[in-house]
Amino acid sequence: MVTERAQQRPLRDWMGRGAAFGNHTPTPFLCSSQDSSSAASAAQKDHYWGRASVHFGTWKGVLHGADAPWLDPCDEHRDEGGAACATTLGASARPTRRTGFRQDESGIALSEALITFPIVLLVFAALVEFGYAMSQWNQTVKALQYGARLAAVSDPLTSNFATVFPTSAANPVNNGTATPNDATVSSTCGPNLANCNVAALNRIVYGSSAATECQSLGTAGIRPAICHANPEIERDNIAITYQRSGLGYWGRPEGPVVTMRFEVRNVTFDLPLLGGLLGLDTITIPAHPVTITTEDLRTCSTC
Repeated sequence: MVTERAQQRPLRDWMGRGAAFGNHTPTPFLCSSQDSSSAASAAQKDHYWGRASVHFGTWKGVLHGADAPWLDPCDEHRDEGGAACATTLGASARPTRRTGFRQDESGIALSEALITFPIVLLVFAALVEFGYAMSQWNQTVKALQYGARLAAVSDPLTSNFATVFPTSAANPVNNGTATPNDATVSSTCGPNLANCNVAALNRIVYGSSAATECQSLGTAGIRPAICHANPEIERDNIAITYQRSGLGYWGRPEGPVVTMRFEVRNVTFDLPLLGGLLGLDTITIPAHPVTITTEDLRTCSTC
């Protein structure tokens, strides 16, 4: 916008002044306070030669010199007290304003990292624990498979096996005939050593009939056993069930042929990271029953 006095002058006067003073560059001044800002502004206004755009119909021109509007760069900051601003005429530099606490974003990346890091750590620990749990699952299955195969060719593990499954028929005339297929005739050992032949079970679980805990392979008298496949399995966790299968015959010298189910009870997953944190130490590994047909239920002392 052009001042009223500038609008009343002839166009050639504007053009003349523009030619004469178009290259004038005013000297900078320093606005250091409210009082000095007014004084410096008044002193510089008399020597100001700026420029402004004017429009007359279809003509557009640029005015130079004192007739151009005066802009005091310090006026907009005069109410801010002793805010110092070094400026040149025709341009203003705003002072740095202090940002409020709610708008301050410094340190936001660190705050976000502190929030997300525990979540990421928990997810990573869950993946590690899941892999470890699957390893224990697989160890348990392999240990039971090995134990069942060993028990199928070893002395019976139940205390009343000979009573439930006699070798000879009640009537000697029936010896040599097939035994009945009656699964209701059964004998069970465990868990917690109930109705178990402890010495025979120790051999299956710990590798020796005299051992009461798992010992490393290479120890005198210790053979490969269940505990070497999964150390978490103890003899109290084993349950074995023998059932009539209809195989074999009465009077068989190597003993009856029965079906054996070998399984584990009350073994929990060992989760060192999330077990105590989330209370997952009570998750029980499934029984993983292994069913096999026995052969000669007689332990070989040289095996």
